[in-house]
Amino acid sequence: MFYNVYGKAPAAKGFSLLNTAPLKENAFSFAPEPDRDMIYQVRALLGGPFLYEGKAASITVRPQDFIPSRPEKPDALAIPGGIRLIWPSNPETWVTGYRVYRVAGGAPRLIGFTAVPTYFDEGSSSGTYRISAVGSVAQGPLSSPVSVP
Repeated sequence: MFYNVYGKAPAAKGFSLLNTAPLKENAFSFAPEPDRDMIYQVRALLGGPFLYEGKAASITVRPQDFIPSRPEKPDALAIPGGIRLIWPSNPETWVTGYRVYRVAGGAPRLIGFTAVPTYFDEGSSSGTYRISAVGSVAQGPLSSPVSVP
């Protein structure tokens, strides 16, 4: 079986084909629209002497649905050469990475990005940190602070 994926903005009259050729797999990856809701349909190409598309239900995808949750239970440990931060992976499978912040004077300041739920702050021996998960559309809320005295 083959598939086509269509999309449109809620106010648009018709759907636009998003894939360039019929899909053989039951998966399709693309970046969601970051600034507006979109409606999508996946239509099966049905066999026979002529290929035709079956009926499909629509699904609405809203950008706010792709804001990751707050990283939970961060931990920090002073080790030789710096501070190692570690936290459990976010439950959202579409998280692209994590931003790490050091809190100075009450305000978080971005110090790095990592694709995995661990970070090494080289050269530091103490500090307070917060982490935020990053999705394809937006960054999620900051974790609770974690400190190394």
